[in-house]
Amino acid sequence: MGRVLPVRLALFDALGKDGWEDETITFEEFGAEKEKFNAGKASKLAPLGYLPVMTVGDITITQTEAMARWAGRLGPSKLYPTDPLEAFKVDEIISVTMETLNKTPQDLDKETKKRLREEFAKGLMARNFQYLEDKLALAGPFILGSTLTLADVFLFGLSSMVESGDYDYVPPSFLDGYPKVTKHLATFRGSDLVKNYSAAFHEMAKKAGLCD
Repeated sequence: MGRVLPVRLALFDALGKDGWEDETITFEEFGAEKEKFNAGKASKLAPLGYLPVMTVGDITITQTEAMARWAGRLGPSKLYPTDPLEAFKVDEIISVTMETLNKTPQDLDKETKKRLREEFAKGLMARNFQYLEDKLALAGPFILGSTLTLADVFLFGLSSMVESGDYDYVPPSFLDGYPKVTKHLATFRGSDLVKNYSAAFHEMAKKAGLCD
């Protein structure tokens, strides 16, 4: 849920509950599309071999960050700032969180994956979380101070994965070294946007760790 949450929240802020459609496909359906892609055949559901994908009219768009920025410009909360410098700050945090996710080691062998993840948690992941911790120390309670933006949504998506235990071989106790990131989780959950989203999509919000 960490990767797609920013898109869903931004779409909800921009278009409300009924102005967009969230279509979830099964693992079997995705597997079939993945086979098409690997075989060099066109796949409308996964044109680059992965999800999520957004359709706007007759246009298909990939890339989570691009989707979130587009929707973030449309809503009343202005999750993606119009001021260039503020947007620059938001883009940086999005990149830091996505770098952490994208560089997380994967391996089919469980012991190898465990070793690589533990090393990663002490290296790049720890470096990036300390950077996020320092950014919150300079502003707070959100990355841009009192204003919630996509930077906070992407940060929550990453840190909540660790908090929930869904980040394999990186325990929730990892967050103990980052008290401001931990506090940010609670502050984010208490925001009006998250409360409204959780009321509209309770089960989806529960799975994303936004509410009980």
